Amino acid sequence: MSCSAFDALSQATESFWSVNSSEESKSYSKKAIKLLIKSINPAIISRNLDDIKNLFLGANLAGRAINLTRTTAPHAFSYPLTSRFGIPHGHAVAVLLGKFFVVNSNPSPENIVDQRGKKYLDEMSRELFDLFECKTSQECEKYWYDLMKKLSLETNLKKLGINDMKDIRTIFNNVNFERLKNNPTLVTEDKFSDILLSLQLH
Repeated sequence: MSCSAFDALSQATESFWSVNSSEESKSYSKKAIKLLIKSINPAIISRNLDDIKNLFLGANLAGRAINLTRTTAPHAFSYPLTSRFGIPHGHAVAVLLGKFFVVNSNPSPENIVDQRGKKYLDEMSRELFDLFECKTSQECEKYWYDLMKKLSLETNLKKLGINDMKDIRTIFNNVNFERLKNNPTLVTEDKFSDILLSLQLH
């Protein structure tokens, strides 16, 4: 259940920062994130029935959001983590997504993909941080990985079988470019390598 819950939370988060986001998709994303954050712990750890229902509702709302916008970089890179390294899909997405709070919130001007520009990205990021009850991208990243650990999802890539630059290149070379182009910022091979190397120490 942890993997599925994190897949839903990842979908809602990615939809919110997608280059294809709209007021309609963001409305679904906001509702989904709030419900999922509130219910994910008691639903999975305590098996509280009301929270399980809210988890399902949040997943449905996240699905509506992502149906409008499609997924972004974390999903794009997650597929080879599953197909090549056997990491369950929701886990594969989640272990990457936490790093993108920082990557997508503070890009250099030349790395901005979203045509709405830096001012929009700054405003969107602040709104997203508020949804997670955080003030900065670093706080969001910490919140994300702490939540993964509480729900018994490994965050260290070496422990998940990704050990060296050869593995990192395999993942990058098998990225889903259709999903990657929906990310609000450019993700180069060097940037991606930095993300994965930091996750080997997580």
